[in-house]
Amino acid sequence: MRQLGLAGLCLSILCQACASNGPHGAPDAATETGEDADVPGPTPRDGAPARLDAPPGHDAATGTDGPPAGPDAPPAPDAAAAPDVAPAPPLGACNDLIGPPVAPPLFVPPAAGFVLAPAEMATRIALESRPLAEVQAAIDAARAKDATSLVRVELTGSFEVTTAPLRLPSRSVLLLGGALRAGAAATAPSLISVDNAELVGISGGNLDGAGKVAVGIAVTASAHVHIDGVHIAGATEDALRFGGRGAATSDTGSSITRVEASGARNGIVVGDAANVVLIDNYSHDNKGAGLALGGGFSVVANNRLRKNATGLASNGTSNLVYRNALDCNAVALAAGDAGNDTIIVQNRFGGNGKDLTLGGTANVLFGNLLPVGIQDGGQGNFVLNNAGKLAPAVTKSANLVFLPPTSDQRHKDAVTPGKPRVDLAFTPQSAPDLAAAAAKARADHPGATLVLDLKGDFSLAGPLVLSSDSVLLLDGTLKLAGTGPIIQGDNLTAVEISGGTLDCGGQRVSGTMFNNGTGVVLDGVKVVNCKADAVHFSHGRPNVVFRSDVQGSDRRCLWAQTLSRLLVVDSAFSGCTMDGIDMDSHDSLTYSLGNHTFNNKRYGIFFEEGGKRNVAVNNLTEGNGKGVNVYSNASPGTDFNLVVANRVVANGNQGLRAGALPGMDTSSNYFFNNLVSKNGSGIYQDGAVKLNYFSQNVLVDNKADIVDSAANLVFFNPPLLP
Repeated sequence: MRQLGLAGLCLSILCQACASNGPHGAPDAATETGEDADVPGPTPRDGAPARLDAPPGHDAATGTDGPPAGPDAPPAPDAAAAPDVAPAPPLGACNDLIGPPVAPPLFVPPAAGFVLAPAEMATRIALESRPLAEVQAAIDAARAKDATSLVRVELTGSFEVTTAPLRLPSRSVLLLGGALRAGAAATAPSLISVDNAELVGISGGNLDGAGKVAVGIAVTASAHVHIDGVHIAGATEDALRFGGRGAATSDTGSSITRVEASGARNGIVVGDAANVVLIDNYSHDNKGAGLALGGGFSVVANNRLRKNATGLASNGTSNLVYRNALDCNAVALAAGDAGNDTIIVQNRFGGNGKDLTLGGTANVLFGNLLPVGIQDGGQGNFVLNNAGKLAPAVTKSANLVFLPPTSDQRHKDAVTPGKPRVDLAFTPQSAPDLAAAAAKARADHPGATLVLDLKGDFSLAGPLVLSSDSVLLLDGTLKLAGTGPIIQGDNLTAVEISGGTLDCGGQRVSGTMFNNGTGVVLDGVKVVNCKADAVHFSHGRPNVVFRSDVQGSDRRCLWAQTLSRLLVVDSAFSGCTMDGIDMDSHDSLTYSLGNHTFNNKRYGIFFEEGGKRNVAVNNLTEGNGKGVNVYSNASPGTDFNLVVANRVVANGNQGLRAGALPGMDTSSNYFFNNLVSKNGSGIYQDGAVKLNYFSQNVLVDNKADIVDSAANLVFFNPPLLP
């Protein structure tokens, strides 16, 4: 027990050789010399049947035979199962909210364990209801005495802010089990301040600005800051203001989770920061924005923005806005003129005065449910497959607007403003040569958007080559009898294939091959019996794979090369002898969201070969050789990728892996709050790597939870209050 000279303050030093959720540094079951090496399939575990129904596979990368993928995809273990929670709340009823504001949650609270390292020293400060100056003095004294160990601050009761905020230094965590309130004559600029600091955690408590203090929590020029479960009200400006070290900085990664922000000018404000993850927050009844999103390369997922003047004001660069609920706002989502390249996917809107006002450039809107519609604006944006019309009706747009019918939503509305729609139906009897029939349709209607309704099972002697402004609605099968691929196109714009089955006929060809496309969408397509990469995209932006199902390939299920802004959403990829999803060859800013990759011989999801700022959120990867692999094999610089809130279950070797061969480089990737269970090793790092950041991942029942042969993993797992 150590006294720091302040009467009544008991500061204890804790030597925490914390069980890290499992063994550290144990050898892994299989270590490769390169990423094209043969990877054994997963070993069947107790209760997981071996895969007896599949023939022997062939590894196209090495020319060696072996089992294709190991066991059938097992059911997710109890720890990986979705919690038993209420369904997502209905939107549009703008009276008092009934039930949880965010349901089901995406964030999974990790069990208590180590914070910075499995064996760590921590100074514990535990105080109850006393002047804030005493708390600050204790924190400052602990930090001055030891600049590197963790400072753990536990506060219970009530604390009052007067002239200065509570300041948290680097390598500190605050667990607030009570309230922090502004005094009647408070002049402090904020209640809590994190300034020019790293590795800071804040959990729990009620913060009340009482109409006296401008900001609840103020974060400036800081990195690796994690804020969870705080209720903030009564700030005169921003409830939570988060500023990092620049929107284009690389070695960052922070999070804001389960925060409730209300009664301020703005709820949550993210400014000059990069790689901030915002999940399961509830921001409501603010006079300005529920969430003002600036900065860059952040993830905003599964938040509730309700009864604000503006739900979400987007003015940043290359942020992902995914599966949020925005209701009862005057304007739900305002894509501002200063914003660009924001990916806005599968958000739900209800009861708003306006759903979405579109400005800026190069923003991508896909799969959003907008009953009031989209106020068209800006230029060079991409509006693809949203449920909601342009409002008011737009006859010509400075954006690419492509709102096609799908196999299960066969609307008769215009597909692209300013272009006529022509619907044609073909059967194998009326069009025995489908490629010729499609070419004639285009020649007959050169300026139209063609909607081709294909009913029946067609046999193709060669590729079906598509032209721009084409929609294929498949009710049957396209089976290749000649050379492939089945469907291909170069330099296409505004093309959709929806429904049906593409059957490669067991040939060494691809099901689809698109090069340099813009607005190419695969929707609800099944691809089977391919011996080459089943779905292949190269170059171009943005393009989408949605609700599709790739079953088996002698190579990759999906192969993406030298492209950006490929959205892979709610699709399944299984039984391929290489990878489920492979973002290869310097791909950047791709988004793998809500997919299921299973029983693939190598990797469920693969970011590789110089790929930068690719994002994987809310995927389930199970029964593969490895779960999520971030690697540099032949090209350096696989950096700055985000792997967030995925379930990584029962993969034979590693669950999460960062690695590189000698002379290569895999650095500054951010792995946050992934549930990693029953893998050979949970987290694995090897080779030419540095500054890869792992925070609040949940490790359960892996053979070895952490294997770090490079000995430079960066961990920060701040403790959380329930």
